[in-house]
Amino acid sequence: MTTDNRKDELISRFQETIKGIKETDRIGFLHDADADGICSSVIAAIALERLHHKKLSLRLFPTNRQVIIQDKHIQEISDAKIDYFFTFDLSIDQKPENVKNVEAFSQIISFDHHQLLADLNSEKTLFLKAHFLYHKDGSRYPTSKLVYDLFSPLVDISDLDWISCVGLIADAQYNEWKEFVDSTLRKYHYELKEQGIDSKLGEIVSLITALTISDISLVREFWDFLLDSNNNENRDIRSVRKRIEETLQSKYFQYKEAVQKEVNGWCDFAKNNFEKKEDLYTATIRPKLGVGSVVSTKISFLPEHFHHTIIIFVDYGTDMLSANGRRQDCAVKMNELFAQACKGLENATGGGHIPAAGAKFMRKDFEEFKKRVFTLHTEMSKK
Repeated sequence: MTTDNRKDELISRFQETIKGIKETDRIGFLHDADADGICSSVIAAIALERLHHKKLSLRLFPTNRQVIIQDKHIQEISDAKIDYFFTFDLSIDQKPENVKNVEAFSQIISFDHHQLLADLNSEKTLFLKAHFLYHKDGSRYPTSKLVYDLFSPLVDISDLDWISCVGLIADAQYNEWKEFVDSTLRKYHYELKEQGIDSKLGEIVSLITALTISDISLVREFWDFLLDSNNNENRDIRSVRKRIEETLQSKYFQYKEAVQKEVNGWCDFAKNNFEKKEDLYTATIRPKLGVGSVVSTKISFLPEHFHHTIIIFVDYGTDMLSANGRRQDCAVKMNELFAQACKGLENATGGGHIPAAGAKFMRKDFEEFKKRVFTLHTEMSKK
């Protein structure tokens, strides 16, 4: 949690930094490939263009969903002569040495709401972790809302509120920001739903998820589409609603149906094959597409499972397996559960947010990982 003095200090520094960007400065972005990473970076790109009439000189994309500044990025940033390098929805504190390497030739502005591992704030890095800026658990302050709130006092981006809501819904934070999301839906004359994912903006979340699952190159293309279609001077309610409808009717929506069929099939399989221990439900699926995260999320929001821990193990037939954990009432911290379960296992990584986290581990360690999860879950449930 934050303190008022720290929050004020970071916000003031952010505003001074953004206002200080010059016409000759070159700007680079690195963002996560999920809905929160896409939405937050699009909002920032439009805000910077409206403020300084500047387009990006470099936009980087993480490979293999690595949420860090990767080794290969350092040379790319240097070669592009980037003066201000922005990261979105990435845990760059997982590899602080690469942050230091980039600091040698660029200012860094990082927006993120993942678990705080280290405070990277320095003379060259502005580390805007949600934990420093939100009075409650920082993981509940997705990057798309964080970016929207930070830029709003500097430039009118009120027409981008719906993009922020897409990121909020995608990161399962509708209940935390219900008033903001519902008011946005009302503003554009959309029906309210019990769950944000079932709303019109939730349909865009499903669209983006389908793109990330179908073909990651489509995500790059969709990012450009979202930027271009929303970066214009027509910002009245009717024009913005038209842009939302155009997004829903775009060519990208065709991918949603095929992915949804796969998701629904594996949801049914998991529910019929759960291994249960108290309030922990686990199942192993072997999908063709990368639907494990969506399957776990969808099941976890069902009324009968809202107060259960749902863990979906995913086997794609490779040497590495993955796990997707969800606990929507936050009674068990998924990020801590997976982080502890991975300790000491070869090539294993795990973490994320309290209600939603993921892990990867080697096939040979599957039974050991699973055993640890059951044991740790029992211990954490008693706390």
